[in-house]
Amino acid sequence: MEGTQGLLAIFTIATCFLVNGAQKTVCKEEAVADIVFLVDGSWSIGSENFKQIRQFLYTLVNSFEVAPDQVRIGLVQYSNTPRTEFLLNTFQDKQDILQYITNLRYMGGETNTGLGLDFLLNELFVDRAGSRVNENVPQIGVVITDGESMDNVGLHALKLKKQGVTLYAIGIKEADEDQLKEIATTPHNQHVYSVSDFAALQGISQSLIQVLCTTVDEAKRPISKVVQECLNATVADIVFLVDGSTSISPTNFQEVRRFLHSFIEGLDIGADKVRIGLAQFSNEIQKQFHLGEHTDQRALLEQVDRLPQLGGGTATGKAITVLREEFFTKANGSRADQRVPQIAVVLTDGASADKVTLPAKALRQQGVIVFAIGVGAANINELKDIANRPHERFLVNIESFQALQTLSQGLLQTVCVSMENQRMEPSGDTYTGKALKYSLGYFGAQYGGRKALNVPQWLMVITDGEATDPYSLAGPAKELRDNGIIVYSIGVVGANKQELELMAGDTNKVFFVDDFHKLDTLHKNISFEFCQTSKPVCEKTQGDLVLLIDSSGSISTTDFTIMKKFATDLVSSFNIAEQSFRVGVAQFSSDPKKEFFLNEYYTEAEVNNQINNMMQIRYTTNIGKALNYVRKEYFQPARGSRINAKVSQNLVVITDGRSDDDVVDAAEKLKAMNIEVFAIGIGKDHKPVELGQITLNPERVFSVQDFASLDKIKKKVVDTICSSKVPDTQAGCTIDIAMGFDITRRATAQGLFDGQAQLQAFLPQIIRYVSNLKGLCCVAGDGSIETNIGFRVVEQDGKVLYDYNFEKYDEKIVEKVMALQTSQTTYFNSFLLRSFSDKFQKSNAGVKVLVIFSDGLDDDVVKLEQESELLRTKGINALLTVALEGVQNANLLQMVEFGRGFGYKQPLNIGMHNLGNTLLTQIVSGSSFCDNRIRTTLLVVSPCVVVILYVT
Repeated sequence: MEGTQGLLAIFTIATCFLVNGAQKTVCKEEAVADIVFLVDGSWSIGSENFKQIRQFLYTLVNSFEVAPDQVRIGLVQYSNTPRTEFLLNTFQDKQDILQYITNLRYMGGETNTGLGLDFLLNELFVDRAGSRVNENVPQIGVVITDGESMDNVGLHALKLKKQGVTLYAIGIKEADEDQLKEIATTPHNQHVYSVSDFAALQGISQSLIQVLCTTVDEAKRPISKVVQECLNATVADIVFLVDGSTSISPTNFQEVRRFLHSFIEGLDIGADKVRIGLAQFSNEIQKQFHLGEHTDQRALLEQVDRLPQLGGGTATGKAITVLREEFFTKANGSRADQRVPQIAVVLTDGASADKVTLPAKALRQQGVIVFAIGVGAANINELKDIANRPHERFLVNIESFQALQTLSQGLLQTVCVSMENQRMEPSGDTYTGKALKYSLGYFGAQYGGRKALNVPQWLMVITDGEATDPYSLAGPAKELRDNGIIVYSIGVVGANKQELELMAGDTNKVFFVDDFHKLDTLHKNISFEFCQTSKPVCEKTQGDLVLLIDSSGSISTTDFTIMKKFATDLVSSFNIAEQSFRVGVAQFSSDPKKEFFLNEYYTEAEVNNQINNMMQIRYTTNIGKALNYVRKEYFQPARGSRINAKVSQNLVVITDGRSDDDVVDAAEKLKAMNIEVFAIGIGKDHKPVELGQITLNPERVFSVQDFASLDKIKKKVVDTICSSKVPDTQAGCTIDIAMGFDITRRATAQGLFDGQAQLQAFLPQIIRYVSNLKGLCCVAGDGSIETNIGFRVVEQDGKVLYDYNFEKYDEKIVEKVMALQTSQTTYFNSFLLRSFSDKFQKSNAGVKVLVIFSDGLDDDVVKLEQESELLRTKGINALLTVALEGVQNANLLQMVEFGRGFGYKQPLNIGMHNLGNTLLTQIVSGSSFCDNRIRTTLLVVSPCVVVILYVT
């Protein structure tokens, strides 16, 4: 591994951390900062959404200790022009600010963000407005906008940043991402926030507060405190590699000297303490002094203050090589053999004339931790190649040399922490990939794993360095996730962020801290993630869940948002996955509206994102019409319903009023399909009796007084869904039989059956015979058996020529089939089988049988066997083939069959005696209808039929 050697710990998490209440995050009491909010008040916001901005500002301000000698707050609203709401020195008390924000007036107008930024520079971050910039108090600007600015923002933002203002940009809905990045301070992943709507602002408030607090804490930290923190990090070898090329002006090079002076002044210099080396480079590298040459801090600082500038070009790669070969050596003062931390700080302002990748990698592989500082036009990609990972910690890119003074204190702290961590870490390599593979076995049932009970399984990986086996990470990590194990990656100090993301497979499951002592600060974030992922154990391990949400005009915008929140919370209570719970959503008012079907989204995040993006319909309330709509459109195999596989079918209706149409008939039809209906009524206008008519079960009816009370019944709703079961019924049985035809070698190109005399003669009789399953002994005693026949003819490429739905025997339909005309050639190939797979998607029958009349296979038999197996996995109970006249290799037809019963070895052909009876026997006795579990006395059992045959 590069840089620091690693320490890796893997924990198998079996239970969720318990967090007792949500504690408000606030800055430390000693926090000092000047914070100005620049708020978009343009027409695109809207008065309703502006209320959300007020609430967001209120939450942020309420988290700070506001006082004249602590945090000061300023506020500017802008549209066409900016307007001062209050300056940094207007209010002395937080309550006065909160009161002002509560009553903040909405401006309206266009969006000129650049003008607003310029206003901050000239009117807010100045002495007369209460700014303490001259006292070295952190200056922070927070810009909130929902759209693209009509004027330029980059130049105005740059002026603020050059004055030392840290800028955060928060974009809502249609905000321009590029403009947000122009506004914000780098790195953008820490200073740019984007949310999908105004309601989501509260969701980022705590995160933003924490980041602002961290910024205040780090920027304000006095040098004496940094020195105190570095007292523990008393031993290190640090070499500075400073760019002295002509592109740096004499004035700016003086800033470099000041930076080095300030940095070194904060360290404990000595022969047995911190040793400093210094090299300057342009086209060539010039040694200023090796490690250990100056053990007196005063003499060292004098050398730094007199540092002459080289001038010339920029050959960074060559300089890094010299650093490795001549500075970090025992002969020149390096104490690497004594396990003293080895640190290099590279500072440059431009692109290198030579390659830096390999020299930098060689330096890191030698165990040197490399920090890279880029100023102005420095090449960011080169800086990434130079620095250790994660780049958020070891790479700094600033816009001017004047910013080096602000940087020095924070960087000194970071270096000291790295010194201490490197000194304390144990030896050994970091075989993370090998460890991941090893951990997979611990989730098995033999070690207590409860995957079979649908209990979530987590793996937490903690590492502080790059993997020794980086190319072995992807496979085990994917295998873990494929087995349903959620991986959390926690990186410390020198961990590789790309490797952390590779292991977790999701950036939201990656955490990072800059030293081991800060691991303790993560427990709330991680435990929250665990609890969000954890689900109550549901008796139903699988289910199809459709939410039918009222969006009529009687529901306000605020209440509709609350209802969407309830819907997402409901979804989050189940294990959402393709093989577990699937979710579909529709909303309704006068007419129903599709949001998404059961087979469109298979993750909780995707489902909840779609729910949050729903737009309200309004108008009247027709629940009956909506119930019929979801029955016909959602609870269908083609829409992702697993109704044919006997997976629990669930419908949750959420409404605030009585229906304007009848619900009884629609509810009865849902019940007939074994769909469990749950109804939630909100407010005073809904009728509990009507909800009972919808569910046909009073235990599935829930009522609340108002929308705000929905959350109180969530657990009860979830528990009821999980424990509810469709009562066992003794209903009759339905069999759908599909018939297809492959007559590749026809006598003419007109009639489908031309040249097949036996087929023309016997087919009507066969259809009539297999349609009649009377006289069998049904499980229900009096239960009936309903047989439906469907037909389909397809072209060579699978295009449907003729199709007849599954219906009871109808002589007129048979006559139409017998008279079919086509000039197209039909084939028994993969397209034919796939077409029938699609046809059966519309079938709700308990038993499904496909019969193909064929004059021989027209595709590779292995390929057809694979397609046949796919039919079986999709719920088709049997595939039978009947050989026609002129068939070639009839035995090959049998190779694609499945589900046949008695006499399954005998080929079926159109000329055999009483073919209709034989087909009927195959349907009844095959796996399409039976479970031949007892072989001596044959007990033939199906979902509908029991036939006992005694062997004599």
